[in-house]
Amino acid sequence: MSSQDWNSRPTLWRMVEEPLASPDDEGDVVQRLIDHPDEARWRASHGANFLHHILEVSVHLSPDIIEKFIELSPESLRERNMYGLLPLHMVSCLTNDHHNPEIFSLILNRYPAAAGVCDDDGDYPINKTLYWSPFWMEENEYDERGKSSPPRKMLSIGNIQIVRMILEAYPRGGEAAGEYEFDIWQILCFLWLRDGLDDLFANLCELTDIVLQSRFVLRYGAEVPFLHLHAIVQERNDVLLIRKLRQYFLSRYGHQASMLDHNGRLCLNLAIEAGYKWSPAINHLCHAASRAVETRDMTTHFFPFMTAAIGRQADVNTVYELIRASPSLIRRCAES
Repeated sequence: MSSQDWNSRPTLWRMVEEPLASPDDEGDVVQRLIDHPDEARWRASHGANFLHHILEVSVHLSPDIIEKFIELSPESLRERNMYGLLPLHMVSCLTNDHHNPEIFSLILNRYPAAAGVCDDDGDYPINKTLYWSPFWMEENEYDERGKSSPPRKMLSIGNIQIVRMILEAYPRGGEAAGEYEFDIWQILCFLWLRDGLDDLFANLCELTDIVLQSRFVLRYGAEVPFLHLHAIVQERNDVLLIRKLRQYFLSRYGHQASMLDHNGRLCLNLAIEAGYKWSPAINHLCHAASRAVETRDMTTHFFPFMTAAIGRQADVNTVYELIRASPSLIRRCAES
């Protein structure tokens, strides 16, 4: 805000710049909103409206005040500041003091389309909740900030609830790339590789399941049955090579290795086609569903060892190990 704007800002704007000590103080703000709607609708020269101002300078303001202002000025939810930020962008940001599910849902429900709007940097609200920075990958960043570090904020219960709400309002957010050209799936992979988050492991698993299902629905539609294990092997970034992530999916969803997806395909065949080798991925899938190595794929009509032997992803060791896992299969193939 310019010095001219700062000096001329209305009384209402000044009232929310200091922590409100009591419910009476909040009541005074609400009454001021009602009595002086012109102050609520005043905009700074750089484009900020009162809601932008609240989200930028106020500390833990009551949702009641925000709700009352939105009732008086619903168009404020569609207004951008000088950075192209809608109010939803601001409340989506991990560093914002109002980044909590209650206030977020209040703003989102009044203007759901904002979930699909990007700011001047090309970031959607989802990219504010899960973002990559070269700084938070450094070890000393975690030591200095502890629980306030960005990775830990991303895995907070509140942020996970916000991510779920955004993806429900804007499913394409599951593939939206942010400022550094990383989408939220890539951010999740960084988090799985990050040390020092063991106490938030359950949160990381929940967040991964939410994002994975959102991306699956985006590609195949909500009517197609969702299988976690089949979905994960078709994701980018060779995710099954991430040990902790692989262990989680196989321990929780390993039973799905013997199930057919909507195209009648086993997870083993999908993984081979995705380019996974015997170790450390295919061997685990074979262990989870031992009969899969002897099952023809309903789409290609190949056995798994045949799939591993063709195309640019062909791998001699994987072929050998798949045959070794069921030597009788070769004999049956030869006899037929």
